[in-house]
Formats: sequence, structure tokens, C-alpha cells
Amino acid sequence: SPYIIGNRFAANVNESQPLLPEENNEQFSGGKMSLPFGVFNLITTVMGAGLLSLPYAFSIGGLIPASIALLSILILSLFSGNLLVDTLSLLPKSLKVFNFEDLLIYSYGIVA
Repeated sequence: SPYIIGNRFAANVNESQPLLPEENNEQFSGGKMSLPFGVFNLITTVMGAGLLSLPYAFSIGGLIPASIALLSILILSLFSGNLLVDTLSLLPKSLKVFNFEDLLIYSYGIVA
């Protein structure tokens, strides 16, 4: 039977039908994305958001200070990546170190 939602009528509502799909519904099944596609999707999302925010950052910060900040972040990112790669090349191949946290734990122990 129809009932009132706000100032509108909701007609033909089947109250026995669930609002959310069931767990085994094939249309909403997940977990089929490959790792490379997931990484690509993450990188394009982050780069897209960064590129869209650059004009606003430059308009607020000014051309010269924003350019200096951008170049400084670029240099620090390159240094950080090179440091990680160089340090990983010195470790034994049997270790599974994928990020700075694992490297820190291996280098200084769990206390660090």
C-alpha cells in the first residue's frame, strides 16, 4: 500500500523484497581485480587528484614559492626512493622487505 515519505507518495513498495542485494548475487561479486590493475588504478587516482589540485595550490602560493615547493618535494621523493632501493640492494635476498616500516624493523628491531 502507498505511504507518505516527506511530502511525496511511495507507491508499489514491496516490503518483502530486501533493500540490499544478497551476498551471493553475481552482479555484485568482488575480488576479481588483478594486482597490476589495482596499482595502476591507485596511481592514476593519486596523480589525477594531484594534477587537479596544482592550479589551486599555485594560485594560493604564488608562482615562485609554489614552484620551489614542488621542486623540493620532487627532490625529497627521488632521494627517498633511491635510499630505499639502495638499502634494499644491501639486504639479503631472503628477506621480505617491501616498505620503510619493514626496513626500519629489520634495521633497528621492533623497539624502533
